[in-house]
Amino acid sequence: MGIEDRLTNYLRLFMGLPDRLTNSLRLLIGRADWLTNSLRLLMGLPDWLTNSLRLLMGIADRLTSSLRLLMDIQHRLTNSLR
Repeated sequence: MGIEDRLTNYLRLFMGLPDRLTNSLRLLIGRADWLTNSLRLLMGLPDWLTNSLRLLMGIADRLTSSLRLLMDIQHRLTNSLR
């Protein structure tokens, strides 16, 4: 190999480094985005759980009200039969 070929190979090697660095940075940024999205998902879970609990508590309140109404009806029927 001549000096020109060696210089050409070194230039190609050094010119390839920015591409490798860019690809490495893209990979790191992609991982950071993935981590950010995962954290957003995890942070969204408490909201989802809170909303589900509110819904369940609302259902429990309605059931309690319905049971109170039924007990009131039963009490009135019992009193009217006396």
